[in-house]
Amino acid sequence: MLVTASRKILFEPIDAQNARLLYSSMLNETGILYRITGVLYIHGWSIDSAIVKTETLGGVDDIFSIRKLDAGQMDQAQLERIENDMDMLLRGEIHMSEYLSSYPDRIQSLVLSMREDSETRLEVEIADDPATASIFLQTKDRPGILFMITQILFLLDYDIIKFEANTDQGVARDDFEIRKNTGGLITEQDRKQLITVLRNNL
Repeated sequence: MLVTASRKILFEPIDAQNARLLYSSMLNETGILYRITGVLYIHGWSIDSAIVKTETLGGVDDIFSIRKLDAGQMDQAQLERIENDMDMLLRGEIHMSEYLSSYPDRIQSLVLSMREDSETRLEVEIADDPATASIFLQTKDRPGILFMITQILFLLDYDIIKFEANTDQGVARDDFEIRKNTGGLITEQDRKQLITVLRNNL
């Protein structure tokens, strides 16, 4: 467990291959999910389900059910390395691009795995309040897919307000509620851009 004045990162092992990751912060920092999902992917963990919510006062509470992709036994040293990497990124000691550049093979593997899936279902809808939009994605589950989505949203300057993910029988179903980091309204042009970029990369 890693605890600071403003955030907490806690791993709860379930068995040799599965664990629960709890993340809470008093601050809703830009790119939190991008950094968390990136570290988990780099260290060989898949996210089977997740519930992410931004609180009214600006804090965040995230719960991830995660699973090791290899057959090795989970140990405390592995969890501590993940915690330390997350802490470095969340405190800004290292930039995400610099962190990812240390793992070129993992990134290449991720890019090569993102082949077009003809069964993919993607919906992006602007809410009644045009400051927010919802994204629904159903597609073949692949390691790192949540990392790819959060990276795209981060690079397009969107904040993830709420997020739920579930994987069942090799199919990933993800729901996002997003808003612009600038606080501006989400337009029809923005909606079309999101659809195009997500489809081209997933």
